[in-house]
Amino acid sequence: MNDSSDSIRRDAVPYLSLLIAAVNALIFFVVRHDCALDYGCLYRWGGEFNVAVAAGEWWRLLTVAWLHWDFGHLILNCLALIYFGRAVEAAYGARRFLAIYFGGLVASSLAVLALAAPATMTAGASGAIFAVIGAHVPLNTRLDRWGVLMNRRAGVVQASTVALLFFSSMGEGVSVTGHLGGLVAGMALGAWFRRVSEIRDRATRRERNDSAKACVIRREAHTLPVPVIAGLVVAGAVLLGFNRTAQLGRISGAGDLYVVDDTDIERARVLGFARDLREAIIEAPPPDVILLRREGEGYALGVLGSVNHSVDPDLVRREMALNVMVIAQQALGDTELAFAMLDFDLRETERFDPSLMAAVREPARNLRRAKDLLVEGDADGALDALAAASQGPQYFLSPRTQRLAILEQQGRIADAVAVADEIRSLFSDNAQVLAQTGSAYVRLGTPERALSMLDQALATHPDEPALINARGVALESLQRYAEAERDYRDLLRLQPEAAVAHRNLGDVLEATRRYDEAVLAYTRALELAGDQSWLRVLRAWAMIGAGRCPEARADLELVHQREPGNTKIFAPLANALLCVGDFAGVIARLAPFADRPDEDIHRYLGDAYFLAGDLSGALGEYARVRTLAPANAYASMIHYIVARRLAGPEGAAFAGAGLGPIGDPDRDLADYIAPLPPDRWPVPIARMLLGQLSPEDLLAVAAARPQPERVDWRCEALYHIGERAWLAGDRAAALDAFDGAVATGATAMMEYDLARWRARQVRAAGSAGEARPL
Repeated sequence: MNDSSDSIRRDAVPYLSLLIAAVNALIFFVVRHDCALDYGCLYRWGGEFNVAVAAGEWWRLLTVAWLHWDFGHLILNCLALIYFGRAVEAAYGARRFLAIYFGGLVASSLAVLALAAPATMTAGASGAIFAVIGAHVPLNTRLDRWGVLMNRRAGVVQASTVALLFFSSMGEGVSVTGHLGGLVAGMALGAWFRRVSEIRDRATRRERNDSAKACVIRREAHTLPVPVIAGLVVAGAVLLGFNRTAQLGRISGAGDLYVVDDTDIERARVLGFARDLREAIIEAPPPDVILLRREGEGYALGVLGSVNHSVDPDLVRREMALNVMVIAQQALGDTELAFAMLDFDLRETERFDPSLMAAVREPARNLRRAKDLLVEGDADGALDALAAASQGPQYFLSPRTQRLAILEQQGRIADAVAVADEIRSLFSDNAQVLAQTGSAYVRLGTPERALSMLDQALATHPDEPALINARGVALESLQRYAEAERDYRDLLRLQPEAAVAHRNLGDVLEATRRYDEAVLAYTRALELAGDQSWLRVLRAWAMIGAGRCPEARADLELVHQREPGNTKIFAPLANALLCVGDFAGVIARLAPFADRPDEDIHRYLGDAYFLAGDLSGALGEYARVRTLAPANAYASMIHYIVARRLAGPEGAAFAGAGLGPIGDPDRDLADYIAPLPPDRWPVPIARMLLGQLSPEDLLAVAAARPQPERVDWRCEALYHIGERAWLAGDRAAALDAFDGAVATGATAMMEYDLARWRARQVRAAGSAGEARPL
């Protein structure tokens, strides 16, 4: 080896550099053909993911160099490899070039493993190429026997080139630690190889004159500081990597748990590690701590949210520490092991001091015990454990909110309200917690209490979005729609991209019969929140109210295709199909589920059979609804109408259909309304059907209601007046009543659709009592 790169042949062909570049290009196009070049794709093909390497997938330290993020990444790496590789390959020789390339690759990968975040994902040959660049430095520098730079001018030029390349790589998504590891390893190996070659060249030249001196010079190849330092650098990188692995895998065998920086959450999700996503009770993004743990061949991601740091940072630390400990216990199955690991590892986050971790130790044990008891079905035992978790020198939010949820599920409203009051008093300065407590009061049926608390909180935090939204929900539950709408529009002025505000605004607009505006609000929520099925369902209901039934049907059919077994979609889908007159479609979709004890399924099947003219099938379905939901007034009255029609001339058509005894419809309906107050809706409708109230008096009762109920009640009244007229054989009066129900425009009412289709049946009838199915 010569001292200067000027002696390197300018026409030297870098065969190995070209071969490595070609292999990289070939693998790039194979991977690109297989999948999109994203985190998940490159992970499957062997990208370096620190947690996976620490878990034993060491082969990723090498396979990382054959993958690239995009075409530009590949081209830049290949050009740099060929440009610098020509000189390095020609100067050092093929074997040493490969040693530099792959030695730099390993050093680069170990540097990423040792210094980068656990969820770091890297791909590319940059680390190995920076090793080649680093090995290029000694070619234009001269060192004395102690490794001291002698040609300072050449050294400055080389150092400037390396610095320029290095700092140009310090962009977003670029692994600086990997580049630095490869660069240092390349410079060390290059200096080592060059010094050894120089010593051997000098020994060869002097061998003929002084063989004894030559032996001394040869020994210098193994004793000079340069190779010793180079060896220490490489050994240090290896030790750092193994040390990091020891930290990450300290609890190997019991399950691996890692604390991951919050910037890596989306990366971890894309990689498919969110198989078991746990969110803390406080759900305000962005998350502060992510826990990633080994689960068989995959990983589980535990996400801990945060509350407003400016309001109560101590609460944030307490809740995060508590939930970190709980998830650690669940991952490891051992409280003491979890405590030891967290005390060791979480100090790096600068969020949890040892005294805080000690304070959460016992509450976390009780919180985990409560979760186990819930799994076993022992809700009372879980409540006791949660009460114990709430005690201590530190007060915690999570156990109290979980107690509140259990009590709410058990219907223990008074106890649940007491827990909500406790949360309210302990966290009176935290806007996020007060907003959640307000929502809990609404769910518990005490919206007035929520409204009072939220008004007080907004006096202190007037522009807090969570409080404004919670007050809107409380006002909406009190049917104070104008004020609720004002709150939601104020919220949209503060957060125009808040999907929840658009959704809640849509609810208010639908409640006030402004269906087209509601459709627009739900559409905007869909755009902001992603294509979520439940938002499509809400929009479909608004479309049905607006009379846009074909559009609603298209939305709901799409949801039904995605979730064919989701029975929650049956009610709106059946409504849309009935609206467009596809009675057979309702029967085809719901009949396979007729064995389920779901009153909506049987009610809509009854409506479909009824409008299709199958009175026998309708009677059976309405009878099933009455059994499942005895208080269902709609089913009781339609059952009465169908039974009366079957008892009359129309029943002859079903004589051979296996129709059971109809009984006494009048007595059945009278028995249903007997225990109910006479002025409670829809008792007046039942009394009109039984002849105890005139149609005019029924309409007067409906007219006395405030809007928008007045329109809905009038629609219901007119429909049933039409059915009574039909039963009495008065075809003209029936048509007038059905047309009147349609004229109300109460498109959201089932009676509206029934009246619309029954009017068509009556018009198609040859004479009273012979209505033909559509």
